[in-house]
Amino acid sequence: MLWVHCSVRVGSFSPSCHSHQYLLILFDKKPMASTLPPALATLAIILALAWLLARHLRRKKKLPEVKLSQLAPTPLRLQPQFYFDFAAHPFAHADLVMAYNVVEVLDKLQEYIQTKLSSSSSGQRLQVAGLKCVPPLPQLAVLMEECHLHPEVVLHSEQPQASEPDASVSAKLILGKGVLVAGTLDLRKGPVKLGAGSVLEPGAFLAGPAIIGKDTCIRSGAYIRGNVLVGDRVVLRGEVKNAIIMDEAELCHPGYAGDSIIGYKAHFGCQALTANLGLFGSDLRVALEGVRVNLQRRKMGVILGDFSQLGCSTVTDPATFMARNTHTYPLCRISSGFYGPDEIIKNKPE
Repeated sequence: MLWVHCSVRVGSFSPSCHSHQYLLILFDKKPMASTLPPALATLAIILALAWLLARHLRRKKKLPEVKLSQLAPTPLRLQPQFYFDFAAHPFAHADLVMAYNVVEVLDKLQEYIQTKLSSSSSGQRLQVAGLKCVPPLPQLAVLMEECHLHPEVVLHSEQPQASEPDASVSAKLILGKGVLVAGTLDLRKGPVKLGAGSVLEPGAFLAGPAIIGKDTCIRSGAYIRGNVLVGDRVVLRGEVKNAIIMDEAELCHPGYAGDSIIGYKAHFGCQALTANLGLFGSDLRVALEGVRVNLQRRKMGVILGDFSQLGCSTVTDPATFMARNTHTYPLCRISSGFYGPDEIIKNKPE
């Protein structure tokens, strides 16, 4: 018996539409009543191979390349308002996001966080706290109000200690009213600020520089690696670095969000991952409006608009842009490019 099995994924792309069909051809030496006629099966295989060749040639056709910094005006799909509605859902750090295109925002993130942290402690009297520090430190300058401060350990860079900390000493740890800290803090690269009512659970790791909003929960097992700007009422459980996460977003399971911007009430399913570095580490590029845009960044994860969701075990390629109300089924692999708004993406294995 001879079996020929050809499975071809047929996909078409438009800014608001993705269709996926599958062609399955089975040919064997069974009676003709139960199989396609050999001539028809052979023709179908030839057509499928011709289609694959045509698609390959289309993909090889090179678009003219332009650097992001040379684009004028900025295309709509790179503007923050295409992904985030700050009029309907105000965000404390909207001024940062709206000042640049969504790629450049990530370049400005670290400087913005450090400036905000510096202004948070200037002109205010500091307190001292005897905490478990590595390296050992008799006292740590902390700006806090009615907090529960019992971290597992505080990592820090050695620094001279003032006998009576005052406004001339910069706080490495800034805590709002009612904050509970029971996890690990890493202050070696910058300060950490936790808004009122926020919780750092035992077993969670939070590195600075970082600004965490009000009533946010960083769950046990979270690994927050620094340069993160988190809004209010957010839930975090996975690994996050160099990212903006807006109010009420939920990354409440293991997963990864790096070099990304996550919108209002956006959601990561369990083990959702944002790949952020190309295979060969070169500048990332995306096709947009008939040109190939060099984003002038080696690392970029996902821009995930308000109310959008990544299903469980979804993986996004570096430089993926998903507008508002865009959802993926579980187990999807999302190629780099532009999706949404108001789109459901399903390309998981059948």
